[in-house]
Amino acid sequence: MAADQVPGFGEPKVYRDAMATTGFESETIAGELQERLNAGILQVMEGRAGDPANAAGHDAIAELQARGVDGIILGCTEIPFLVGTAGDNTLNPIELLAEAAVDYALA
Repeated sequence: MAADQVPGFGEPKVYRDAMATTGFESETIAGELQERLNAGILQVMEGRAGDPANAAGHDAIAELQARGVDGIILGCTEIPFLVGTAGDNTLNPIELLAEAAVDYALA
């Protein structure tokens, strides 16, 4: 259905609105899985993430991949801490920002 997916804490308007203006479709997770991911994100913020929280992140990505998405934006800065290197079709905005900052500083 959608070209890209946006899992994250709450409604990911920052990404969805920007994607909509460029013609990209998006969707996100919902229900119990979103609640589990939100709890995992809060655990990362509190410095106490572990297996259940990490599983929620991986389950969210697995659900989106099962839908046949082209790419998944790890749309909350804590999600990469839950999932680590999640796969080829994931985008970590913080990593991309850090790389751009280094490139800028070295230019």
